[in-house]
Amino acid sequence: MVDVEAAVPVEHHTAQVNGIRMHYALAGDGPPVILLHGFPETWFAWRKQIPELAQRYSLIVPDLRGYGDTAKPDSGYDKHTMATDVLELVCLLGHELIALVGHDRGARVATRFAKDHRDVVDRLVVMDNIPTRIIFDTMDAASAKLDVIVRPGPQINADRWCNVRSLVGRRCAARLPRRCRTPERPCQRPDRTQRAGAPMLGCTTTMRDGSTPR
Repeated sequence: MVDVEAAVPVEHHTAQVNGIRMHYALAGDGPPVILLHGFPETWFAWRKQIPELAQRYSLIVPDLRGYGDTAKPDSGYDKHTMATDVLELVCLLGHELIALVGHDRGARVATRFAKDHRDVVDRLVVMDNIPTRIIFDTMDAASAKLDVIVRPGPQINADRWCNVRSLVGRRCAARLPRRCRTPERPCQRPDRTQRAGAPMLGCTTTMRDGSTPR
């Protein structure tokens, strides 16, 4: 285990934001970067990244609403509210422009934050997350059973392999371990999964001016 607080000074604070008490950690010096953890984690999920990033950035690493040492109210777990929690923390700390990094559930909060408060976001990174719109547009009973994607299991037969590619796209499906997939064959994909302009899942970064770095 990485002893993050031995590797780099980490300060722990609490603040009243959006009607709740929020715990957050601070480390490093430089342009502000917000790190949002996933489910069911806390700020400590970033323990391996903090020592490296703190060499160049001022890191703000909160426990999201309902997690860790942050308050756990009965309501407010929609992404608008959770993004507002983060915004008020950013404002409280005096930052006007941030880089925002989210993983898993934190990625959903980060995405909502960027949509609601785009003038505050200079850079956005979302990881290990399928946008809700894509899930609802492509999900069916067969694809909902694809738990084999996230843990080792028996080989996917040809029919289920078509469902994998229909759900996540050829590029991501090709990243599955070989033991989990069969040789490709043509798939008859339902029309509803072939929406014009539907984005492929993958690692894509969009800059503030709308361009994609080479």
